[in-house]
Amino acid sequence: MKQTIKNKMSMMRIVGYGSGCLGANLMNNTVSSFISFYYTEVAGLPIAAVGIILLACRLLDGASDLVMGAIVERTYTKEGKARPWVKRMAIPFGLSIFLMFFSPSFGMTGKIIWAVCTYIAGIAIIYIAIMVPYNTLSAVSTEDVDERTKLVTARNMFGFVGPLVIGAISMPIVNFLGAGQLAWSVLTGIYGILGTLCYLWVYFSVKEVGAEERYEEYLERKNKKQAVTEKKGQRNLLDDLKALIQNKYWLIVLFIQLVIFFNYGVKAGYQTYYTKYALGDTNFYSFLSSCGMIPNIAICFMIPWLSRKFGKRRISVIGCFLAILGGIVMAFNPVNRTLILISTLLNCAGMAPICNCAFAMLGDTAIYSEWKSGVRNEGLLFSAESFAEKVGGALGGAAVAFALSLGGFVGNAAVQTESAMAVMTGLMVWFPVAVAVICILALIFYDLDGKYDTLFAEVMERRKKSEE
Repeated sequence: MKQTIKNKMSMMRIVGYGSGCLGANLMNNTVSSFISFYYTEVAGLPIAAVGIILLACRLLDGASDLVMGAIVERTYTKEGKARPWVKRMAIPFGLSIFLMFFSPSFGMTGKIIWAVCTYIAGIAIIYIAIMVPYNTLSAVSTEDVDERTKLVTARNMFGFVGPLVIGAISMPIVNFLGAGQLAWSVLTGIYGILGTLCYLWVYFSVKEVGAEERYEEYLERKNKKQAVTEKKGQRNLLDDLKALIQNKYWLIVLFIQLVIFFNYGVKAGYQTYYTKYALGDTNFYSFLSSCGMIPNIAICFMIPWLSRKFGKRRISVIGCFLAILGGIVMAFNPVNRTLILISTLLNCAGMAPICNCAFAMLGDTAIYSEWKSGVRNEGLLFSAESFAEKVGGALGGAAVAFALSLGGFVGNAAVQTESAMAVMTGLMVWFPVAVAVICILALIFYDLDGKYDTLFAEVMERRKKSEE
């Protein structure tokens, strides 16, 4: 029998949770799209220094995700373990957006030091310190799989719409205000305030299930000092990591997330080159990107119903086959714009289910982790999403550069070599197909959908017995 939860979330609470992804995009998309331009064109930093700054932050990113996940797991308050961090970091989050796009008159060395400090603090510390708890909230605010899917759908809706809006209005606002420091300060000041408000909305919208009970249990253990393990600091990070490794479903979802974000990184790289050198029109890239959002947004509305009706794995597999069809369509004529558009729509529609469901699957793996090892480690489990986003995206961008280099690509050349064009065409046509095939193969081993209700019932029974 399907497990049910007495108190369903209102639409306002669901939308409130989803707004956090808009807050994330206000920093993430603004930084990823414009920070290099700002550093070189406004702050006047050397391009080599900019590259080192960005690389240094990436080296810290992966580790900070895991560290923050472990911190969340060791947070005990009446409000829960994730929710308090959303409140604590809301104002620093908004301030960090502003400070990254502010360059004091310190001289070149001072400017570089400022850029290093604000960028690492903003992206590798503050962004992680709010995003890992925010992602965790989708698991700890409900144990109903349908409710969790609704939360994730709302999150992804803002995730699709946010970049579209930010990309459309940012540069026009900056140019209207003179394109100097003042313009960027006004833009990021607005984004910072909006980001803070988004996360405060999340804080007031979503409550954690069983937060007070968990806190009381913690106080009881602390006061009694009953267990040797408690005296030694309760679980350590090694214990939590061991529980992760034992969670086969989490490993599968982590792999899928890496593939998805690797795909994003690769697409962001090759599509610009392809539209320039194969089609002779870089504006077509913007057109494709905008059109690709349409099926993503449309399918987002359908995901909760489809997931409830057919299961997350099944709709994800069907979607992947649709994405494969998209690649086959383009293969008939890779330079025909109509076929490219049809292929893009099919691919985006096909990948939308797994992009939505993969995040919801992370929440489902938390129950399996508790059933398998007795460890509730939602914070660490959900650090996988931000880890995969950064690592997968970074590897994707590097892979494109490496592939084009092997093909003999020459930047700004009037005509590219035949081998370079073959690489671009191969990436455009067959890479999305390869991604979809890999996801299907991974999903074969993800059979948690059919087991979830049984595992959930057993976990609830264990919790009940432990409270007696």
